[in-house]
Amino acid sequence: MATAEAKISVVVPVYNARSYLPRVLKSLLDQTIGFDALQVFFCDDCSTDGSYAYETELAKTYPNITVLQTKQNSGFAGAPRNLALEQLRTPYVMFLDNDDTLMPQACELLYQEAQSSGADLVTGRYQEVTEDGTPLAEFGPGCEISDPRKEYHFPADYDKIHEVRQIFWCKIYRTDLIVKNNLRFKPDSSMEDVLFLAQYLMVSRHMVFLNRLVYRFTVRSTSLSHSHTAAFLAGRAGDTLLLYEIYAKAGYPACFDQECGHDADHYLSLIFVSASVGDAASRRRLLEAWTPVVQLCLSRKLYVADSTEQELFEAIARQEYDRVLSAFPQYLLLRTHAQLLQTQQELHRVDEAYQGALRTCHALEAQRDAVQAKLNRWPLYRLAKAIRHVVSKG
Repeated sequence: MATAEAKISVVVPVYNARSYLPRVLKSLLDQTIGFDALQVFFCDDCSTDGSYAYETELAKTYPNITVLQTKQNSGFAGAPRNLALEQLRTPYVMFLDNDDTLMPQACELLYQEAQSSGADLVTGRYQEVTEDGTPLAEFGPGCEISDPRKEYHFPADYDKIHEVRQIFWCKIYRTDLIVKNNLRFKPDSSMEDVLFLAQYLMVSRHMVFLNRLVYRFTVRSTSLSHSHTAAFLAGRAGDTLLLYEIYAKAGYPACFDQECGHDADHYLSLIFVSASVGDAASRRRLLEAWTPVVQLCLSRKLYVADSTEQELFEAIARQEYDRVLSAFPQYLLLRTHAQLLQTQQELHRVDEAYQGALRTCHALEAQRDAVQAKLNRWPLYRLAKAIRHVVSKG
Protein backbone atom coordinates (compact mmCIF):
# COMPACT_ATOMS: atom_id res chain seq x y z
CA MET A 1 0.00 0.00 0.00
CA ALA A 2 1.25 3.48 -0.83
CA THR A 3 1.73 5.75 2.16
CA ALA A 4 -0.10 9.05 2.36
CA GLU A 5 3.19 10.85 1.65
CA ALA A 6 4.13 8.76 -1.37
CA LYS A 7 4.91 10.83 -4.45
CA ILE A 8 6.70 8.35 -6.70
CA SER A 9 6.31 4.65 -7.42
CA VAL A 10 9.62 2.91 -8.10
CA VAL A 11 9.20 -0.29 -10.11
CA VAL A 12 11.97 -2.90 -9.77
CA PRO A 13 11.66 -6.06 -11.92
CA VAL A 14 13.60 -8.88 -10.28
CA TYR A 15 14.97 -12.17 -11.50
CA ASN A 16 17.72 -14.02 -9.60
CA ALA A 17 19.27 -10.83 -8.28
CA ARG A 18 19.60 -11.72 -4.60
CA SER A 19 23.20 -10.48 -4.37
CA TYR A 20 22.28 -7.09 -5.88
CA LEU A 21 19.09 -6.35 -3.95
CA PRO A 22 20.74 -4.96 -0.77
CA ARG A 23 22.44 -2.20 -2.75
CA VAL A 24 19.21 -1.52 -4.67
CA LEU A 25 17.45 -1.11 -1.33
CA LYS A 26 20.22 1.13 0.03
CA SER A 27 19.98 3.44 -2.97
CA LEU A 28 16.24 3.79 -2.27
CA LEU A 29 16.70 4.34 1.46
CA ASP A 30 19.31 7.02 0.70
CA GLN A 31 17.00 9.13 -1.47
CA THR A 32 17.03 12.76 -0.39
CA ILE A 33 13.32 13.05 -1.10
CA GLY A 34 12.80 10.62 1.79
CA PHE A 35 12.09 6.91 1.61
CA ASP A 36 8.52 7.52 2.83
CA ALA A 37 7.90 9.50 -0.36
CA LEU A 38 8.38 6.31 -2.39
CA GLN A 39 6.09 3.37 -3.10
CA VAL A 40 8.44 0.55 -4.06
CA PHE A 41 7.30 -2.42 -6.14
CA PHE A 42 9.57 -5.47 -6.28
CA CYS A 43 8.14 -7.43 -9.22
CA ASP A 44 9.61 -10.91 -9.13
CA ASP A 45 9.73 -13.07 -12.26
CA CYS A 46 9.80 -16.38 -10.36
CA SER A 47 13.36 -16.12 -9.06
CA THR A 48 15.07 -19.32 -7.92
CA ASP A 49 17.94 -17.84 -5.88
CA GLY A 50 16.11 -16.60 -2.78
CA SER A 51 15.31 -13.15 -4.18
CA TYR A 52 11.57 -13.53 -3.58
CA ALA A 53 12.03 -14.56 0.07
CA TYR A 54 14.33 -11.58 0.63
CA GLU A 55 11.79 -9.22 -0.96
CA THR A 56 8.95 -10.52 1.21
CA GLU A 57 11.06 -9.97 4.33
CA LEU A 58 11.68 -6.39 3.23
CA ALA A 59 7.93 -5.89 2.80
CA LYS A 60 7.41 -6.95 6.43
CA THR A 61 9.89 -4.28 7.57
CA TYR A 62 8.87 -1.44 5.26
CA PRO A 63 5.13 -0.77 4.75
CA ASN A 64 5.78 1.11 1.50
CA ILE A 65 7.35 -1.95 -0.17
CA THR A 66 5.01 -4.20 -2.16
CA VAL A 67 6.11 -7.55 -3.58
CA LEU A 68 4.46 -8.91 -6.70
CA GLN A 69 5.23 -12.13 -8.57
CA THR A 70 4.48 -13.44 -12.05
CA LYS A 71 2.65 -16.75 -12.34
CA GLN A 72 5.52 -18.22 -14.31
CA ASN A 73 8.91 -17.01 -15.45
CA SER A 74 8.55 -14.79 -18.51
CA GLY A 75 12.24 -14.37 -19.24
CA PHE A 76 11.92 -10.60 -19.72
CA ALA A 77 11.32 -7.51 -17.59
CA GLY A 78 8.09 -6.45 -19.29
CA ALA A 79 5.65 -8.86 -17.63
CA PRO A 80 6.90 -8.14 -14.06
CA ARG A 81 6.75 -4.39 -14.67
CA ASN A 82 3.18 -4.67 -15.95
CA LEU A 83 2.12 -6.11 -12.59
CA ALA A 84 3.13 -2.83 -10.94
CA LEU A 85 1.46 -0.67 -13.60
CA GLU A 86 -1.87 -2.20 -12.55
CA GLN A 87 -1.39 -0.91 -8.99
CA LEU A 88 0.04 2.60 -9.37
CA ARG A 89 -1.42 5.07 -6.86
CA THR A 90 1.22 7.82 -6.93
CA PRO A 91 1.32 10.75 -9.38
CA TYR A 92 4.69 9.71 -10.79
CA VAL A 93 6.56 6.49 -11.55
CA MET A 94 10.23 5.62 -12.07
CA PHE A 95 11.88 2.38 -13.16
CA LEU A 96 14.96 0.78 -11.58
CA ASP A 97 16.54 -2.47 -12.77
CA ASN A 98 17.43 -5.08 -10.16
CA ASP A 99 21.21 -4.62 -10.47
CA ASP A 100 21.31 -0.83 -10.84
CA THR A 101 21.16 2.06 -8.39
CA LEU A 102 19.74 5.57 -8.19
CA MET A 103 21.91 8.50 -7.18
CA PRO A 104 20.78 9.91 -3.79
CA GLN A 105 19.23 13.06 -5.29
CA ALA A 106 17.62 11.30 -8.28
CA CYS A 107 13.99 11.11 -7.14
CA GLU A 108 13.96 14.58 -5.59
CA LEU A 109 15.63 16.22 -8.58
CA LEU A 110 13.33 14.69 -11.19
CA TYR A 111 10.19 15.12 -9.08
CA GLN A 112 10.82 18.81 -8.35
CA GLU A 113 11.45 19.54 -12.03
CA ALA A 114 8.29 17.67 -13.04
CA GLN A 115 6.29 19.61 -10.47
CA SER A 116 7.69 23.05 -11.31
CA SER A 117 7.66 22.71 -15.11
CA GLY A 118 4.58 20.52 -15.49
CA ALA A 119 6.57 18.32 -17.90
CA ASP A 120 5.16 14.95 -18.93
CA LEU A 121 8.66 13.48 -18.81
CA VAL A 122 11.85 14.55 -17.05
CA THR A 123 15.13 12.82 -17.72
CA GLY A 124 18.65 12.99 -16.37
CA ARG A 125 21.88 11.23 -17.26
CA TYR A 126 23.11 7.76 -16.43
CA GLN A 127 26.55 6.29 -15.89
CA GLU A 128 27.71 2.83 -16.88
CA VAL A 129 29.54 0.93 -14.13
CA THR A 130 31.01 -2.54 -13.65
CA GLU A 131 29.40 -5.05 -11.32
CA ASP A 132 31.58 -3.79 -8.46
CA GLY A 133 30.53 -0.19 -9.13
CA THR A 134 33.62 1.01 -11.00
CA PRO A 135 32.62 3.69 -13.55
CA LEU A 136 33.13 2.72 -17.20
CA ALA A 137 32.24 6.12 -18.58
CA GLU A 138 31.47 9.57 -17.23
CA PHE A 139 27.95 9.46 -18.66
CA GLY A 140 25.77 7.19 -20.74
CA PRO A 141 26.83 7.01 -24.41
CA GLY A 142 23.29 7.60 -25.73
CA CYS A 143 23.21 11.29 -24.84
CA GLU A 144 25.40 14.04 -26.25
CA ILE A 145 23.67 17.10 -24.77
CA SER A 146 25.92 19.59 -23.00
CA ASP A 147 23.25 22.11 -21.92
CA PRO A 148 22.56 22.16 -18.16
CA ARG A 149 18.83 22.05 -18.92
CA LYS A 150 16.92 21.60 -22.14
CA GLU A 151 13.20 21.63 -22.90
CA TYR A 152 11.34 19.79 -25.65
CA HIS A 153 7.82 20.65 -26.79
CA PHE A 154 6.01 18.02 -28.81
CA PRO A 155 5.14 17.42 -31.57
CA ALA A 156 7.41 20.22 -32.84
CA ASP A 157 10.52 18.72 -31.21
CA TYR A 158 9.97 15.06 -32.06
CA ASP A 159 12.85 15.32 -34.50
CA LYS A 160 15.18 15.93 -31.53
CA ILE A 161 14.26 13.05 -29.24
CA HIS A 162 17.12 10.96 -30.61
CA GLU A 163 19.35 13.16 -28.43
CA VAL A 164 18.23 11.11 -25.43
CA ARG A 165 17.55 7.89 -27.34
CA GLN A 166 16.95 4.68 -25.45
CA ILE A 167 17.67 6.23 -22.04
CA PHE A 168 14.69 4.57 -20.40
CA TRP A 169 15.55 4.24 -16.71
CA CYS A 170 16.74 7.71 -15.67
CA LYS A 171 13.35 9.33 -16.21
CA ILE A 172 10.24 10.18 -14.22
CA TYR A 173 6.89 9.43 -15.88
CA ARG A 174 3.40 10.72 -15.17
CA THR A 175 1.09 7.98 -13.94
CA ASP A 176 -2.04 9.60 -15.41
CA LEU A 177 -0.55 9.49 -18.92
CA ILE A 178 0.23 5.80 -18.53
CA VAL A 179 -3.27 5.05 -17.25
CA LYS A 180 -5.09 7.28 -19.75
CA ASN A 181 -3.34 5.67 -22.73
CA ASN A 182 -3.30 2.15 -21.23
CA LEU A 183 0.44 1.88 -21.81
CA ARG A 184 2.03 -1.48 -21.05
CA PHE A 185 5.32 -3.25 -21.65
CA LYS A 186 5.53 -5.94 -24.31
CA PRO A 187 5.88 -9.04 -22.12
CA ASP A 188 7.99 -11.20 -24.44
CA SER A 189 10.51 -8.67 -25.69
CA SER A 190 14.10 -7.69 -24.96
CA MET A 191 13.17 -4.25 -26.36
CA GLU A 192 10.28 -3.77 -23.93
CA ASP A 193 11.79 -0.58 -22.46
CA VAL A 194 12.48 1.00 -25.88
CA LEU A 195 8.96 0.20 -27.08
CA PHE A 196 7.36 1.54 -23.90
CA LEU A 197 9.37 4.76 -24.06
CA ALA A 198 8.42 5.26 -27.72
CA GLN A 199 4.72 4.89 -26.88
CA TYR A 200 5.04 7.27 -23.96
CA LEU A 201 6.88 9.88 -26.03
CA MET A 202 4.18 9.78 -28.70
CA VAL A 203 1.55 10.86 -26.14
CA SER A 204 3.81 13.39 -24.36
CA ARG A 205 3.74 17.11 -25.01
CA HIS A 206 6.57 18.40 -22.84
CA MET A 207 9.92 16.88 -21.83
CA VAL A 208 12.79 18.36 -19.81
CA PHE A 209 16.39 17.13 -19.85
CA LEU A 210 18.58 17.87 -16.82
CA ASN A 211 22.32 17.49 -17.22
CA ARG A 212 22.62 15.71 -13.87
CA LEU A 213 23.70 12.18 -13.07
CA VAL A 214 20.72 10.31 -11.58
CA TYR A 215 21.26 6.64 -12.43
CA ARG A 216 24.06 4.07 -12.38
CA PHE A 217 23.64 1.28 -14.93
CA THR A 218 25.50 -1.97 -14.25
CA VAL A 219 27.03 -3.56 -17.34
CA ARG A 220 26.91 -7.34 -17.03
CA SER A 221 28.26 -9.70 -19.67
CA THR A 222 25.53 -12.20 -18.78
CA SER A 223 22.63 -9.78 -19.26
CA LEU A 224 20.05 -10.53 -21.95
CA SER A 225 21.13 -7.58 -24.10
CA HIS A 226 24.65 -9.03 -24.24
CA SER A 227 23.51 -12.57 -25.10
CA HIS A 228 23.20 -12.55 -28.86
CA THR A 229 21.42 -15.85 -29.26
CA ALA A 230 19.40 -16.77 -32.33
CA ALA A 231 16.16 -16.26 -30.37
CA PHE A 232 17.33 -12.81 -29.23
CA LEU A 233 18.27 -11.73 -32.76
CA ALA A 234 15.03 -13.04 -34.28
CA GLY A 235 12.95 -11.27 -31.61
CA ARG A 236 14.88 -8.06 -32.20
CA ALA A 237 13.79 -8.08 -35.84
CA GLY A 238 10.09 -8.26 -34.98
CA ASP A 239 10.39 -5.64 -32.26
CA THR A 240 12.24 -3.27 -34.59
CA LEU A 241 9.29 -3.43 -36.98
CA LEU A 242 6.94 -2.84 -34.05
CA LEU A 243 8.93 0.23 -33.05
CA TYR A 244 8.51 1.60 -36.56
CA GLU A 245 4.77 0.98 -36.38
CA ILE A 246 4.54 2.94 -33.12
CA TYR A 247 6.22 5.99 -34.63
CA ALA A 248 4.48 5.68 -38.01
CA LYS A 249 1.01 5.28 -36.45
CA ALA A 250 1.57 8.48 -34.48
CA GLY A 251 2.61 10.23 -37.69
CA TYR A 252 6.33 10.56 -36.94
CA PRO A 253 8.22 7.79 -38.78
CA ALA A 254 11.31 10.00 -38.88
CA CYS A 255 11.75 9.23 -35.16
CA PHE A 256 12.44 5.64 -36.19
CA ASP A 257 14.95 6.76 -38.80
CA GLN A 258 16.93 8.74 -36.21
CA GLU A 259 16.79 6.01 -33.58
CA CYS A 260 17.30 2.89 -35.69
CA GLY A 261 19.04 4.13 -38.80
CA HIS A 262 21.92 1.65 -38.54
CA ASP A 263 20.34 -1.08 -36.42
CA ALA A 264 19.77 -3.43 -39.35
CA ASP A 265 23.44 -3.32 -40.31
CA HIS A 266 24.47 -3.85 -36.68
CA TYR A 267 22.25 -6.86 -36.03
CA LEU A 268 22.91 -8.45 -39.41
CA SER A 269 26.59 -8.36 -38.51
CA LEU A 270 25.84 -10.08 -35.19
CA ILE A 271 24.16 -12.93 -37.08
CA PHE A 272 27.59 -13.78 -38.49
CA VAL A 273 29.87 -12.99 -35.55
CA SER A 274 27.81 -14.23 -32.58
CA ALA A 275 29.20 -17.42 -31.05
CA SER A 276 25.59 -18.42 -30.28
CA VAL A 277 24.69 -18.63 -33.98
CA GLY A 278 26.92 -21.39 -35.20
CA ASP A 279 25.58 -22.83 -38.45
CA ALA A 280 24.40 -21.70 -41.88
CA ALA A 281 20.83 -22.91 -41.32
CA SER A 282 20.45 -20.68 -38.24
CA ARG A 283 21.93 -17.74 -40.10
CA ARG A 284 19.54 -18.29 -42.99
CA ARG A 285 16.52 -18.31 -40.65
CA LEU A 286 17.72 -15.10 -39.07
CA LEU A 287 18.21 -13.48 -42.47
CA GLU A 288 14.61 -14.40 -43.23
CA ALA A 289 13.49 -12.81 -39.96
CA TRP A 290 15.39 -9.61 -40.73
CA THR A 291 14.29 -9.36 -44.37
CA PRO A 292 11.20 -7.17 -43.62
CA VAL A 293 13.41 -4.81 -41.58
CA VAL A 294 15.95 -4.61 -44.41
CA GLN A 295 13.17 -3.90 -46.90
CA LEU A 296 11.90 -1.11 -44.63
CA CYS A 297 15.41 0.32 -44.32
CA LEU A 298 15.86 0.26 -48.09
CA SER A 299 12.56 2.06 -48.62
CA ARG A 300 13.62 4.75 -46.14
CA LYS A 301 17.24 4.79 -47.36
CA LEU A 302 18.56 3.75 -43.94
CA TYR A 303 21.94 2.27 -44.76
CA VAL A 304 25.52 3.40 -44.73
CA ALA A 305 26.22 5.45 -47.81
CA ASP A 306 28.37 2.97 -49.68
CA SER A 307 27.54 0.69 -52.57
CA THR A 308 28.63 -2.46 -50.73
CA GLU A 309 25.99 -2.19 -48.01
CA GLN A 310 23.26 -1.15 -50.43
CA GLU A 311 24.02 -4.17 -52.63
CA LEU A 312 23.95 -6.42 -49.58
CA PHE A 313 20.62 -5.02 -48.39
CA GLU A 314 19.14 -5.42 -51.85
CA ALA A 315 20.28 -9.04 -52.01
CA ILE A 316 18.61 -9.75 -48.66
CA ALA A 317 15.45 -7.95 -49.76
CA ARG A 318 15.35 -10.18 -52.88
CA GLN A 319 15.81 -13.18 -50.53
CA GLU A 320 19.05 -14.21 -52.23
CA TYR A 321 20.20 -15.84 -49.02
CA ASP A 322 22.80 -18.18 -50.51
CA ARG A 323 24.55 -15.25 -52.10
CA VAL A 324 24.42 -13.28 -48.85
CA LEU A 325 25.73 -16.21 -46.80
CA SER A 326 28.76 -16.48 -49.06
CA ALA A 327 29.35 -12.74 -49.45
CA PHE A 328 28.83 -11.58 -45.86
CA PRO A 329 32.25 -12.57 -44.46
CA GLN A 330 33.93 -10.51 -47.17
CA TYR A 331 31.52 -7.65 -46.47
CA LEU A 332 32.39 -7.73 -42.77
CA LEU A 333 36.09 -7.59 -43.59
CA LEU A 334 35.56 -4.59 -45.88
CA ARG A 335 33.42 -2.82 -43.26
CA THR A 336 35.89 -3.58 -40.48
CA HIS A 337 38.77 -2.29 -42.61
CA ALA A 338 36.81 0.88 -43.40
CA GLN A 339 35.94 1.40 -39.74
CA LEU A 340 39.56 0.91 -38.70
CA LEU A 341 40.67 3.48 -41.27
CA GLN A 342 38.03 5.91 -40.03
CA THR A 343 39.13 5.39 -36.43
CA GLN A 344 42.74 5.86 -37.43
CA GLN A 345 41.85 9.13 -39.18
CA GLU A 346 39.94 10.32 -36.11
CA LEU A 347 42.90 9.45 -33.91
CA HIS A 348 45.20 11.36 -36.27
CA ARG A 349 42.94 14.44 -36.11
CA VAL A 350 42.85 14.27 -32.30
CA ASP A 351 46.61 13.85 -32.16
CA GLU A 352 47.15 16.85 -34.45
CA ALA A 353 44.86 18.95 -32.25
CA TYR A 354 46.75 17.79 -29.16
CA GLN A 355 50.13 18.56 -30.71
CA GLY A 356 48.84 22.00 -31.73
CA ALA A 357 47.66 22.68 -28.18
CA LEU A 358 51.02 21.45 -26.87
CA ARG A 359 52.91 23.80 -29.19
CA THR A 360 50.72 26.68 -28.05
CA CYS A 361 51.37 25.74 -24.43
CA HIS A 362 55.11 25.63 -25.01
CA ALA A 363 55.00 29.02 -26.73
CA LEU A 364 53.10 30.51 -23.81
CA GLU A 365 55.58 28.99 -21.37
CA ALA A 366 58.43 30.54 -23.34
CA GLN A 367 56.70 33.94 -23.27
CA ARG A 368 56.12 33.60 -19.53
CA ASP A 369 59.78 32.71 -18.94
CA ALA A 370 60.92 35.66 -21.03
CA VAL A 371 58.72 38.08 -19.09
CA GLN A 372 59.88 36.59 -15.78
CA ALA A 373 63.51 36.92 -16.85
CA LYS A 374 62.89 40.55 -17.79
CA LEU A 375 61.21 41.17 -14.46
CA ASN A 376 64.08 39.55 -12.59
CA ARG A 377 66.48 42.04 -14.18
CA TRP A 378 64.42 45.04 -12.99
CA PRO A 379 66.16 46.66 -9.95
CA LEU A 380 62.98 47.74 -8.18
CA TYR A 381 61.60 44.19 -8.45
CA ARG A 382 64.77 42.77 -6.89
CA LEU A 383 64.60 45.36 -4.13
CA ALA A 384 60.92 44.61 -3.37
CA LYS A 385 61.66 40.90 -3.32
CA ALA A 386 64.50 41.44 -0.83
CA ILE A 387 62.28 43.58 1.42
CA ARG A 388 59.54 40.89 1.42
CA HIS A 389 62.16 38.31 2.41
CA VAL A 390 63.40 40.47 5.31
CA VAL A 391 59.85 41.20 6.51
CA SER A 392 58.89 37.53 6.39
CA LYS A 393 61.98 36.59 8.38
CA GLY A 394 61.26 39.32 10.96
